[in-house]
Amino acid sequence: MPHRVDYKKWSWLSFVFVGIILLSLVGVLVFTYHLSRQLVEGEFNLKKVEVQERVLSRYNEFIKYSLPGASRHHGLMDYESARSYSDTVLKKYKFISKVVFYDSQVVNFVKNRQFMLVNLSVIPKAIYQFGEGVHKDSIVLFKSSSSRMWPSYGNEDFNNISLDFLNFMAGADTTGLENSIEWKDFFLKTSSNKILFANLPKNREFKLFKHMINKSVNRPIAIDLDVMSFEVDPNKLYLEAKSLNSTFTQLYEQVLLVPLGYQDTNVKEGDLITELPLTGPFSDYKLFFQSSGDYVSKEVVRRFIPVAGLILALFLISWLVGVLIFRNFRKDRRLFKLQYDFINNLTHEFKTPVSVIKIAGNNIRKAKMLSDKDRYYYGKILEEEADKLNGLMNKFLSFTQIENKSIQIKKEKVDLSVFIENMVKSYKVKYPDFQITYSLSGPTSMDTDPVILTSIFQNLMDNAYKYSDPGNKYLNILATYKQGYMVFKFKDKGIGIPKAEHKNIFQKFYRLQNQYNQQGSVGLGLAFCKELITFMNGKIEIYSEENKGSEFVVCLPA
Repeated sequence: MPHRVDYKKWSWLSFVFVGIILLSLVGVLVFTYHLSRQLVEGEFNLKKVEVQERVLSRYNEFIKYSLPGASRHHGLMDYESARSYSDTVLKKYKFISKVVFYDSQVVNFVKNRQFMLVNLSVIPKAIYQFGEGVHKDSIVLFKSSSSRMWPSYGNEDFNNISLDFLNFMAGADTTGLENSIEWKDFFLKTSSNKILFANLPKNREFKLFKHMINKSVNRPIAIDLDVMSFEVDPNKLYLEAKSLNSTFTQLYEQVLLVPLGYQDTNVKEGDLITELPLTGPFSDYKLFFQSSGDYVSKEVVRRFIPVAGLILALFLISWLVGVLIFRNFRKDRRLFKLQYDFINNLTHEFKTPVSVIKIAGNNIRKAKMLSDKDRYYYGKILEEEADKLNGLMNKFLSFTQIENKSIQIKKEKVDLSVFIENMVKSYKVKYPDFQITYSLSGPTSMDTDPVILTSIFQNLMDNAYKYSDPGNKYLNILATYKQGYMVFKFKDKGIGIPKAEHKNIFQKFYRLQNQYNQQGSVGLGLAFCKELITFMNGKIEIYSEENKGSEFVVCLPA
């Protein structure tokens, strides 16, 4: 009963341990999944800035690297240089659809209020346009040599850049030009779908320009000025950069370029949307980001799976460590129990013959006279009990010698028919109720160690007798030759061994829990037998069924 209660206790603790591990695992996985979703939703709102930067990267590249190339002419750009520059820009930057070049001058002698600041005006000497859709007859829009008056049509782009340029120059500082934070290579202005550019004069011309504003110069002066207008197409800019957005397809199901007033009316519950306006000449447009709930869930799962795999691996390692610790604990506890039983049973095994020897010795010592019959009787008792003690000690000694490999096999030619017959006769004398039959087929002799072979037979025959019901003490021994091995089969009609115990019965100190082991057994018989057989490079197998008997098969090299 205590063993069963203990088993139930440990089973209950095992279930609790497994339950805690599983609940912890589920909790961590749920928390990790929600954390992954929060990270995805957070990145959904943050990564849009990177997408905007990628969309505007070509525009920023144009401003940073291409416009300075036009300013290096310092206002002296002519038709040929303007056409060459425009062709390069149009070819490299597909989002620029047309370039208008104004070959202009800043003068103090033309009184045109439309382009005038204080007493200065900006007038074009010629206007050219370049672009894929511009016919060669339409390149020249205006030339002062062919017309005395300013063209009758107004040019809003030119007016805006001219007035802003004059205002900028009027407020610029003339001291420390090289260190002025507002001093640049060119003046830039953007409007809807347009980039307006004007070159800044050189330092010497800039000082003269300031004198012209202050009216400290009485003579007519003209300073060359290059003005350009770049018409841009936001859709081409977006399409040119769209391939770069593939980096963010995990987050955004679609990224659209739409007008600022755009509103999506098809947003469903669970969808994620955000937007970000563009800057510069594209300020009338915005990037619209949208991902459906299913798309977001797929991205969450994609990120969650590797983390979940790592968590599962860590939990599996923890589980294995726990199992190994629990297993070692049970193994140590079981070993302790085996050792405890072994000590108890060993004490009993030694105590019984010692007690019998002591009683017999006391009877002999106290007897005044002993008849021949009494002397023979006490002598036989002392001899039998001494043989038991000697056999037990020899078994321990042999076990130790085998484990330390200090014993040697002494092979002799053994006549198997004589050997088995002698073993059977001795056991029939020892146990008159023991029914033993035997048969031999194949070789009648083999080279082996007779002492070790005797120990094997004794252990298996003792085992068959001990674990059989009274009145059913039966054993059949069959010796045959097979593929270089002598095979000895010991088949009884005893109580049998449960299948679950087959793997344990050859362990040292292991004892089956049944009524036959309650009177004392050290659990060394079968273990010792297996050690002997293994020592002789043989093997032993068991075939047993509970309540029907057992069969031990021993194979030894012939």
